[in-house]
Amino acid sequence: LMSIMSNMETYMLQKRTKNRTESGYEKPFWEDAGSIEVSAFETDETLVHSSERYRSASHVGFTYYEGLQSGVYRLQKDGIIYEITSCNAKIVPANLLLKVVSSDA
Repeated sequence: LMSIMSNMETYMLQKRTKNRTESGYEKPFWEDAGSIEVSAFETDETLVHSSERYRSASHVGFTYYEGLQSGVYRLQKDGIIYEITSCNAKIVPANLLLKVVSSDA
């Protein structure tokens, strides 16, 4: 775990908010909520996992940041957007399952 945590990098944390349009439609958008340190690694596609959530994840991550929730927050780094599909914040460091949803790279 120590070597995993020594690979921390800075990601932009974005929070999902809703903006009401003139017609009354609530359009979701993402606003920057600050920088956090995350250690993220690509998942090993050669292993078989029983969890559908893990199978759909492109990366696993760890962070000491508290308060993350899947569906509320996402991460962005170097033009790549990572959806937080699962967050186990009951342990320290928090365990994240991430899925690349957009890439400019």
